[in-house]
Amino acid sequence: MNDLRAWLRKNKLEQYADAFEANDIDLDILSELTEHDLEKLGVSLGNRRRLVKAIAKRGEASPRQRLCPPRA
Repeated sequence: MNDLRAWLRKNKLEQYADAFEANDIDLDILSELTEHDLEKLGVSLGNRRRLVKAIAKRGEASPRQRLCPPRA
């Protein structure tokens, strides 16, 4: 979990490290989180957007598509 904490710190989002760790979230599944997941973890709207950008920069597969619900 230290890798996730370091990554969050690098992206100025370390305040969420404890919540991510308490929910067994690590870098391997970070890109699979949905908007709803992040909201349930207590991530504010602005910081959810920051996380989306940071995940995309990290090179994860299609983080924007996973974090945005499909339109009906």
